[in-house]
Amino acid sequence: MIRYDGPGLLHPDGRNQVSAHLVELSLYGAWYPLVSVDDEIRWRLTTTLPKGWRFATPAKISKRGDRLMLRSDRPMDIVLIASPVFEEERISAEGIDLRLLVNGSLGAEQRAVARAQAGAAADMAAWANGILGSPNPGELLAPQLIFTPRGGSLSYSRLPLIILREGDLSAPPPDRPAKLNVRHEIAHFWSRAPQEVDWLNEGVAEYLALRRTGEVEGRGVMDAVIEDYRRQIAAAGSEAPITAGPDQRTFLNTYARPALLIDALARRHEAAEVEHLLAALFTLGGKQSVDQLLAEVAKRFGAEERDTVAACLRSRSWSALCGG
Repeated sequence: MIRYDGPGLLHPDGRNQVSAHLVELSLYGAWYPLVSVDDEIRWRLTTTLPKGWRFATPAKISKRGDRLMLRSDRPMDIVLIASPVFEEERISAEGIDLRLLVNGSLGAEQRAVARAQAGAAADMAAWANGILGSPNPGELLAPQLIFTPRGGSLSYSRLPLIILREGDLSAPPPDRPAKLNVRHEIAHFWSRAPQEVDWLNEGVAEYLALRRTGEVEGRGVMDAVIEDYRRQIAAAGSEAPITAGPDQRTFLNTYARPALLIDALARRHEAAEVEHLLAALFTLGGKQSVDQLLAEVAKRFGAEERDTVAACLRSRSWSALCGG
């Protein structure tokens, strides 16, 4: 049991803090003194928030007077985000109702960007739910998008929360379509591979985000990102393969290369067939692995394609068959 009373900054980028304007607690990236999270961990948090604060949590909620009691009934590593600056809006798309929390003091232009991001998130959730099935069968999919007022560079998500940086509303990433990141984070509701194969988690989410971006904004927008990834990979030359250990992870071998590999598979065998493969893989939850991926590829596309994918996963170079 951890007892805590008072302010504190528990991570250098601010993602874990208790302050006068923000409480943001997560096990993601370690909630002191926990340094790692596994699929068995459960937690409870009892706290009292000042009046007027709005909050979001994936936990089961109960109240006793002013006390707020949160309890996880399954592994979840976002605990609580709360602030007095949050205002709430509801955004709907294709039967998905999304809750948006954003700083009410922001200007009209930034609020409009937040609504557009929320619309893209709701659309992505509806699309993925349609082609992949529910991320939690039997439960209503009700995503929440929160723009945190802290600094730092980290955005993250765990069903049903997506936490993005407020700063991105006025200064979006210059090298990516504006709505690609929120689609990527929504995709993590389905893509939840364990940390040992984080490239599978991130690469699949990136591929799905690119797929939906291409459908909504045009194939040319998707292909421009793919070509940029190819240029970066070519410029980097030989580097650690996709299956390298955690200490050798880079954006290219964790996000870009896996997304290109899945895209290459989709171009050879139709995107719908690859989506069926991913849906089968997602049913394994935290038990996803390289062996399971290769088994699904062999089952659907044959031994030769399995061997091609396996070789790409181990390769330090990047051929056209891998998506280069």
